[in-house]
Amino acid sequence: MTRAGDPDGDGGAAADGGVRIPRLRYPVRIVVFLVVLAALLAGAFVAGRFVTSPTDEALRGARATVPVTATVDRRVVSPGYALPAALTGGTTFDVTVTEASVQESSTAAPTSGDKAPTTGAAAAGSSAADPGAASSGAEGSTERVVVTSASVAVGDVVGTGRLLAEVSGRPLFALPTSVPLYRDLLPGMSGNDVKAVQQTLIDLGYRGVTASGAFDGGSVRALGRLYADAGYRLPYVAPGVQGLAVHEFAGVPTASATVLAAAGVGTTLSSDVAVVRLQTSAPVLTAQITAVERDVVTTGTTVTVSSPTSGPIPTTVLSVGDFVAGDGTTSSGYPITLAVPEGLGADAGTALQVTPATQAEAGPAIPLVALRQEGTRTFVVLAASGDATSGDAAPDDADQRGSPAPPVEVDVTVLAQADGWASIAETERLPIGQRLAVES
Repeated sequence: MTRAGDPDGDGGAAADGGVRIPRLRYPVRIVVFLVVLAALLAGAFVAGRFVTSPTDEALRGARATVPVTATVDRRVVSPGYALPAALTGGTTFDVTVTEASVQESSTAAPTSGDKAPTTGAAAAGSSAADPGAASSGAEGSTERVVVTSASVAVGDVVGTGRLLAEVSGRPLFALPTSVPLYRDLLPGMSGNDVKAVQQTLIDLGYRGVTASGAFDGGSVRALGRLYADAGYRLPYVAPGVQGLAVHEFAGVPTASATVLAAAGVGTTLSSDVAVVRLQTSAPVLTAQITAVERDVVTTGTTVTVSSPTSGPIPTTVLSVGDFVAGDGTTSSGYPITLAVPEGLGADAGTALQVTPATQAEAGPAIPLVALRQEGTRTFVVLAASGDATSGDAAPDDADQRGSPAPPVEVDVTVLAQADGWASIAETERLPIGQRLAVES
């Protein structure tokens, strides 16, 4: 039996007894298939060379250096700070009087039964021999301590030798507390208290007295002129003997003080009721700034301070302290002291606010990221001309071998900082629109 396609009926056996390979039925189709397959493989290879995945693109971009630039702009850069401030009232001192002697001979000439005023050696002998007897022999009695005439008003500035008030008919003078006055002084007495009183009279400009430490005639006459200038006569501190009455002088701790309050006529004085209250140190206005405001708030800067009852009043920054770290209850910053302006109308503890004195005007400004510092020098670097976004950039000084041009640095003066921008002083080297290199 022969198979179809085997006309010889030998099953594909060669005539010589070998194996005969059958011929391909569609050889052209096979060749076309192989050619198409090869073309597809080549196309895939070519596409793989030019087409990259998003991951490959991101990795390649991460390794590339992209120049970052900033632009000089014209804008308003205002710190816009509003600092809470505190007012301390300074220190005060109450002048109190608890004892005063009224002597009839203090305001009138001695009567015929009185001894004539003595300022010489005769009085010195009796008083020095028995000072206690001299004191006990004074004419007068202890009366109520009452203000009988007002001599100062609120706001007055008083100093050494100033008449503070008339108490129980006698003057009360201001005397430095550095004068160790503790007793009445009669001619012939001596001591450190005498010397201090003499030096005070000299400082007040009274002549004829020397700081010898002995209360002599020159000292009595100079003291008498102090009383006469105030409209009073020198008191008699012993029968017929004029001298210094300790109760007619009040110690004041400073050479100059401001009257805050004064007792009115008829006021009965005591240890709790002062004849005058003095301000011995001026009020102090303080605030605190941060490192950002430190560049614009310096000693001498004019700012404004306002209270709930008064508008912004110009004042001056007197000092800026060193940095103080916060302790959890207070914030960190730089303490500043300001002058207390007139007309502030605020008491100690009043909520105050410090703000800039003037509104800033538009001017050249650059982003803070473009600023560079080297020691005390502040500068910017112009963008290189090779940067695609550089605009007006640094000149291209590359040599023929293609080496990069050195960076061009321009010094700047920072006027203010706020909101990520720095206001700078105008310079021809940094026109508006100039591109600057940002350090990466």
